[in-house]
Amino acid sequence: MAIAGRLRAAERAYPGRPVHLVPPARAYPDRRPGPFGPAAVVPAVACIGAFDSAVVARDPDSVLDGSALIVVWFLPARTFRRTTPRIPWSAPSPGRHWPEGWP
Repeated sequence: MAIAGRLRAAERAYPGRPVHLVPPARAYPDRRPGPFGPAAVVPAVACIGAFDSAVVARDPDSVLDGSALIVVWFLPARTFRRTTPRIPWSAPSPGRHWPEGWP
């Protein structure tokens, strides 16, 4: 459910763009499967990254002028360290620019 929820969130935030899931490592802490099978636990931190490209040199074939991909992946909480300033997340909008100091 956690994986499907993050995929839906990425699809809603970036409609019309392809979404790719990097399959997370799953842990199965229960030795006995329940009525729906063994319970799987995924890493605690979910990440959604939006990657896009723009034209470098104009070409008459404008269909090939850019691309976009949304990637969803998970990180264990113990490896997650915030190195950039925290700002409130909001839905992306055309022409949005990040605050000074963001990579």
